[in-house]
Amino acid sequence: MGGIVSSPTVSVDDDLGSSIRQLMQIDGGDLRQHEHGGFVGREAEMTQLVRALAAEPSRATLLIGPKHSGKSTLLQHLKQKWQSSSQVRQIFAPFLLINLQECLITHLKSAEESYYNSTAAEGLYSAIRGEVKAWVDLATKALSIDDVKQDISGISQASIKMSIESFTQSYHLRGCKLMYSLLDWLQSSLKQHSHVCPVIVFDEAHVLKSWCRYIDLYDEVQRLAQFLQWLCKDKARGHVVMATSDPFFWAWLSQTLGITPLKMIPVGHFGEGNAKEFVINNLLKKHEGVLPAGGFSEDVWKAVYQVAGGCPHLLKIVVSDAVELGSWMDATTSLVSTMEEELRERVLEFIKYRDDRHVEGIVGAIVNGGGLAGFNDVSEHVFAGNESYGRSEIKALAEKGIIYVRLWTNGMRYMDVGEKKGDDTLYLTAAHPASFAAMKRLYPTWFASLKKPEEEKNSRGNRSNWETRGGDYSAGGSDAEYDMSRGDYSEGGS
Repeated sequence: MGGIVSSPTVSVDDDLGSSIRQLMQIDGGDLRQHEHGGFVGREAEMTQLVRALAAEPSRATLLIGPKHSGKSTLLQHLKQKWQSSSQVRQIFAPFLLINLQECLITHLKSAEESYYNSTAAEGLYSAIRGEVKAWVDLATKALSIDDVKQDISGISQASIKMSIESFTQSYHLRGCKLMYSLLDWLQSSLKQHSHVCPVIVFDEAHVLKSWCRYIDLYDEVQRLAQFLQWLCKDKARGHVVMATSDPFFWAWLSQTLGITPLKMIPVGHFGEGNAKEFVINNLLKKHEGVLPAGGFSEDVWKAVYQVAGGCPHLLKIVVSDAVELGSWMDATTSLVSTMEEELRERVLEFIKYRDDRHVEGIVGAIVNGGGLAGFNDVSEHVFAGNESYGRSEIKALAEKGIIYVRLWTNGMRYMDVGEKKGDDTLYLTAAHPASFAAMKRLYPTWFASLKKPEEEKNSRGNRSNWETRGGDYSAGGSDAEYDMSRGDYSEGGS
């Protein structure tokens, strides 16, 4: 007489723990995959992200660093690793990655404000629906390729499949309502395993600041903020990650949207070793056979690194230009010359309404500091200790793309700079490595080089070739009109 034979069961706890350990195994080279978007040298940042997502949700995570430093590539790589790490994670822990700048670009068809309001919100809704649909497809595929007799956490795969098909009726819901529906489905499917959490990531999150200038969109952002706070802090039902190049964004999140506390993860440009590895193993391989004569010598590398630093975007430009021009020297010279002109234009526009001595003082502090100047030192020597006024001027310079401000609290570490010096939490740098190279060439004869006749100053109007190649380094990218009195920086939060 045969008894009842129970179907095999995959334990959520065992499978989830195994997949976390799998994601954490970075010493075997698992994270150093050059075939996925040139991903290299981000083991420390990836480890911090995975540890944050492995813990019980309690606060949002903020990925912060300069533009074009590799934040989006890091998030894309994490999403790929997350989704491929385990069957349980694919089904019960969706990873939703939404780029808010792309939402804006894709759906902004007109410059008229009324149309802007509707399309930006619809862009967000469309992106959320697209990510949820992608998760449904992934979960359905994960169920179809395994033994249908195998249960997952005591639930038959057939039941899960039917439940997912039923959930798809929620697609008509908009924005946060759809995400609430998703969480309700996950909770009802895994009542005894509430720690198996979904992840919601907003890349280019500083776009939310510009949306808040419009009444209709401000309401949408408020609803989204309430949902995110409820998700990761109030109910601990999911992880929230935001990525931004705006160093003041976290204070705005806290003061304007009430999202607090935050876990900070800094992302700098590559250090020299990883930058060289990125060029050799990614960029040069793509151009084999068409590189300039003489090869890629150590002297060539030093010249490239001097102007492009560890910025992946700039390194790509230099290699591309070297192939086109047939000369590494011409490529590096062209980049710095372009940046000199760009810097002149930005500074001349800026000092029309401000004291040019302050700009000169800040640039001098950055150059004399080897690329890094502490805010307290600048406030004392450039602004005579007037910290409030100095902060306002520094924010304005950053928004114009003349400098960049790095948030650097204790425990934060950037790959492209040395150890933290002093007690500052704000450090001023050039907007990017090529801009620093231009600063060094123009300073100390800075204003002698930059000042031009009034008619020449008023004749400028066309965007530079640098900007048309994706190189606009103004802080936040879309928030030039941000009210300086809102979201003021204050210490803490990491």
